[in-house]
Amino acid sequence: MTVSERESIKFNLDFIIDKEKFLKYEKHNNKINKEEFYIKIIESIETIECAFNKFEFQEIALSFNGGKDCCVLLHLINYVLLKNGIINSCIGNNNNNNNNNNNNNNNNNNNNNNNNNNNNKINRNGLKTIYFQTPDSFIQVNEFTETCSLMYNLNLMGVSSIGIKEGLEKIIKRENIKAVFIGIRFGDPNSLHLEKFSFTDPGWPHFLRVNPILNWNYHEIWEFIEICNIPYCQLYDQGYTSIGQQHDTIPNPDLLIPSTIDQYYHANQLENAENERKGRGKNIKQIYQQQLLEKQQKLQQNE
Repeated sequence: MTVSERESIKFNLDFIIDKEKFLKYEKHNNKINKEEFYIKIIESIETIECAFNKFEFQEIALSFNGGKDCCVLLHLINYVLLKNGIINSCIGNNNNNNNNNNNNNNNNNNNNNNNNNNNNKINRNGLKTIYFQTPDSFIQVNEFTETCSLMYNLNLMGVSSIGIKEGLEKIIKRENIKAVFIGIRFGDPNSLHLEKFSFTDPGWPHFLRVNPILNWNYHEIWEFIEICNIPYCQLYDQGYTSIGQQHDTIPNPDLLIPSTIDQYYHANQLENAENERKGRGKNIKQIYQQQLLEKQQKLQQNE
């Protein structure tokens, strides 16, 4: 399901951290080893908690690109923030609801004191979220990012595609950001040398990269999205499995529905996870459009 198909999100992460309940649920993908998957989820939560224990809420940001991995990471972060009383807003609340919740919490001094012990005080400002803007971004990705910003009460900060390093450095310095959550996984470009906590490479603004889902695989990402009912960009419904820019991204050819020329299965139907980026490439969009045109012409000739 996508954001447009729902009015609210069911936040059902609690059953996941209950191992007995988790191992009893009926998995959506037979490629999932539930024992291993459970361990990865718990380790991811522990990594996020470690970051918030090390840094103040205001010193941490999330790098968000609207992709499936970031959606999973955002949901995990939101769970940790709510669980530990670092924020008191719920998914789907708007600013008015947040203000009402704040007033209610102010009337309950005992609860506030307990939450304050967790992280000094409840933070009413949203999680700082860095979004790299480009004229070539998919409209669907931009719209989805804005929706997530409202849904999860994010403090969205755009960085222009022109001068990324400079723009990022300005935000890091201005906001005094010391750590950034990143939804990277092993198999992604430039990921092999990373650990759960890795500083940025030389030549880039200095901060600690926090990579909670580094060990997750493609099928586990989609399994988590399914069981937690997490919103995602509608492009995945159209067969996209890895989303970059418009000029270098097409639906994954492995998901083409037989007997059709431009209809694709959902991204979660990809059998071979190694082909996740098969729809990405420098000139792939141009080649795809040419092939599609040829298929259409051939179909017209056979009519």
